[in-house]
Amino acid sequence: MNKLVFDPADLDQYRLQASVADFDAEMAAYRQASERARLALKPCFSTHAYGDEAVEKLDIYAASQAGAPVYLFIHGGYWRMLSKDDSAMMAQSLHAAGATVICLDYGLAPAYRLPQMIEQCERALQWVYTHAAQFNGDPLRIHISGSSAGGHLSGMLLAADAQRTQRRIHSASIISGVMDLHPILQTAVNDWLQLDQEQAQRYSPALHPPAAQTPVLVAWGEKEPAVMQEQSRHYARQCELAGCSVHRLAVPNRNHFNVLMDLEQSGSALTLALLQTMDRHTKEERL
Repeated sequence: MNKLVFDPADLDQYRLQASVADFDAEMAAYRQASERARLALKPCFSTHAYGDEAVEKLDIYAASQAGAPVYLFIHGGYWRMLSKDDSAMMAQSLHAAGATVICLDYGLAPAYRLPQMIEQCERALQWVYTHAAQFNGDPLRIHISGSSAGGHLSGMLLAADAQRTQRRIHSASIISGVMDLHPILQTAVNDWLQLDQEQAQRYSPALHPPAAQTPVLVAWGEKEPAVMQEQSRHYARQCELAGCSVHRLAVPNRNHFNVLMDLEQSGSALTLALLQTMDRHTKEERL
């Protein structure tokens, strides 16, 4: 697999909050949409611990019928902000489509380091695999999804899953992910990540792609900074080289933050592409 080629002159574009006119308004939209989902889906909503630490919690919106696909979402926030409470904007649309929707929390920087976050997401995946049926979910149809830093963490779960004999992940959607960490080493983001070159190599999903045949949606907003668009394109190329079934989607008129809000709409191109990816069968299942 190939590293992302980047121009140091472009590194200022990784100041993602500066790429939108009103970052606070973008975050308020996340919270409001998530609150609407929790209110609308209150009868099927519950919170559970997937580990011993206080932060190791996940919110579950159980499907109404057994055997449903499971959508497991990992929030973004540059590994240092946001939570599951801000990250349920997709719950109503995907629940209406028949899925069990799960949003997880993990420890944030600087209190937690990146390896700890990855380990927590692994524990959450294992918990979901073990307990999915209790919430009408099919453990053989777990779809991993994440936005921005959550896209990165989702990519690390896919990389680990590729090494397993018995896979845990059926398919994935990576939305505006930070998939090669080498440029991050030279930005202010590394003030809280504290990564070195060896760690950037080890924890860059673009260098450790999913298992062959895995259905993967890679999506990004057309109004994102050019460096973030290239992060997505580069990861999609690496997934294709690894033999994955890749669907690329550049979402018109969306930035790095509000692209995720399209998942609140059942008929949006992003929602429809995600549902199609969740429903794809791997080569092994078709045989």
